[in-house]
Amino acid sequence: LHVADELVRRLGHQTDHAAHHRRNTNKVPFHFPNPPYGTEHTRKTAFAVTILGMVLAALFNMDDITPFLYLIGSVFAPMIAVQIADYFILKQDHFEEKCSVRSMLVWAAGFVLYRLLMKVDLPLGNTLPDMLITTALAVLAGKIAAGKNR
Repeated sequence: LHVADELVRRLGHQTDHAAHHRRNTNKVPFHFPNPPYGTEHTRKTAFAVTILGMVLAALFNMDDITPFLYLIGSVFAPMIAVQIADYFILKQDHFEEKCSVRSMLVWAAGFVLYRLLMKVDLPLGNTLPDMLITTALAVLAGKIAAGKNR
């Protein structure tokens, strides 16, 4: 019990120190001048989505959720691939844009590709090949767009 108490005390101190440091520095990696969270509108939206999710979960048969899981994979795998390409490879920041049409088109292509790959039996599954191809498409589209802006 003494060890657990000491661990909590030391971790608490480190957390307090880190929080104090974050408050007192301007070198924060992500700065939101107007935070997109915490407004009354976002709280109402989050509440409505939560209620909708609970109602849908109660109404629909949850015995076979495989199609739903494939749908989630086909949405999020290409989305993350586009983000990886933009942030880590192309070093582009789209934070100020309301919507990057180029990224949305690449994401849509990745979504369709994922759905097509579902019909093929691949040893690595659908997600990894889709992410690799979508990342390559995003990098190619980004380089083409950068060439046109010169």
